[in-house]
Amino acid sequence: MGAQLKKCFDFVNAQGGLPMQMRLAMKLGVTSDKAAALPDDPAMVSKAKAVVKEITGKDV
Repeated sequence: MGAQLKKCFDFVNAQGGLPMQMRLAMKLGVTSDKAAALPDDPAMVSKAKAVVKEITGKDV
């Protein structure tokens, strides 16, 4: 399951709450619930990490 994607959503939520989590979901096109159910596709994980860096300024 999408453990790495879920970790990205959890990190963003801890940094900025629901508004930041919603920004991540909008940029990825995947909700946090769906991310937890998806397999960890390397391309999607890479994209998620890049978006996290963009919106928080920090690495996951």
